[in-house]
Amino acid sequence: MKYKEFKGMISKPIGLKVWICDYRLNSKSDLKPIRNIRPTLVEVVDNKELPKNKNVYYTDFHFRPISKKGKTLKQIIAPYDNTGYRSFSGTSVNIFLNKEDCIDCFKVQCSDVKKRYRMKISEIEEKIEEVEDIEQKFD
Repeated sequence: MKYKEFKGMISKPIGLKVWICDYRLNSKSDLKPIRNIRPTLVEVVDNKELPKNKNVYYTDFHFRPISKKGKTLKQIIAPYDNTGYRSFSGTSVNIFLNKEDCIDCFKVQCSDVKKRYRMKISEIEEKIEEVEDIEQKFD
């Protein structure tokens, strides 16, 4: 589920442990993921606990990963990516109450990225063929 669904479903999420993931490319022309958050167990933390030099926009809380030993880390993961502006918040991470659903979603996102990469390869191969055709005219 996305942030808005999560917030609507759970009225007081602070302190809750949830799973998040997000793996998407920035745009059709970009080959680098805008976010690469592998399935991660996190704690929902109130933004009042942010360091003074840190801001998280469009939401009242952020996420902090939980270590293998069960400790909440200091790393901050914002619910929204940085593609937002003014009234558009960007895209939310995927939020789950269990690990299995999170992993399933992550696999689907990876498949989508692979499809886009394969489309890019096809486009490049077509361009190479065009250049080869031009080149052959001068042989």
